[in-house]
Amino acid sequence: MEVALKLNLCPICQNEKTNPQNKTCSRHCAIKYQWRDKDRLEKHKITFNPNISIGRPKGSKNKNPYPMSPAVLKRIEENKHYLLFDINPMQGRNHTEESKEKMSNSQLERFSKGDIKQVGTMQGLFKAKHPEKYLGNPTNIVYRSSWEFRVMLQLDHDPNVIGWASEEMRIPYKSPLDNRYHSYFPDFLVKERLTNGKIRTKILEVKPYSQTLQPQIPSVKSTDKKKQKRFFKEVQTYAVNQAKWESARKFCKNNDFDFVILTENELFGRKK
Repeated sequence: MEVALKLNLCPICQNEKTNPQNKTCSRHCAIKYQWRDKDRLEKHKITFNPNISIGRPKGSKNKNPYPMSPAVLKRIEENKHYLLFDINPMQGRNHTEESKEKMSNSQLERFSKGDIKQVGTMQGLFKAKHPEKYLGNPTNIVYRSSWEFRVMLQLDHDPNVIGWASEEMRIPYKSPLDNRYHSYFPDFLVKERLTNGKIRTKILEVKPYSQTLQPQIPSVKSTDKKKQKRFFKEVQTYAVNQAKWESARKFCKNNDFDFVILTENELFGRKK
């Protein structure tokens, strides 16, 4: 390699180098050369040795992993015997069903009090603890927002609710946008036992309070296209929602149901 460098030859492919200052003739040969360069290889080993170095600084473009901390190395050393039973010591503790139940209940309690705004992701499958109360397939209950998840928790745990469903009912409505009939699936159908012992059925719709108000017309001087586009979209949403809710109110009146719109004011006790 030293002879090749003196003769201005590439130590990898033995071709003549265009620039004598470079160690190789091309980038392709440079990648191979770095592993033949003993000084560079030893420096690389030291850099990523957890017993010698603390690793690369944060923000480095190099995607090599950071070295393990002494606490993690100690944990792996202490749990080597678990590898005999195909158990990964890095998986964490194996909680019992009782401990999982306690953690789940504490998280749901914090969510109901408003200490945390969201449990899990914004969308997902809801696992009912009382599947016998659900009027449909209890393994396919989908919540599309944290607000719907909150309502599902209340319906599932409320002893006065004897049955409930999510998007299981279809109500036809006429859209003002295309003047055609479409299907409206309300968020919840609830059968509740009142204090006098009678059973009352109601339809619940979960919506932000802003969507229940008529959109405000932007100022005449405003020429912002984004604001105008947002205004037209709000007008369309408001018109479609009003058509849906008008059909739902007529349906409830014919079947002696109650139609209720739940906003953040009812869910979180916020002032209008």
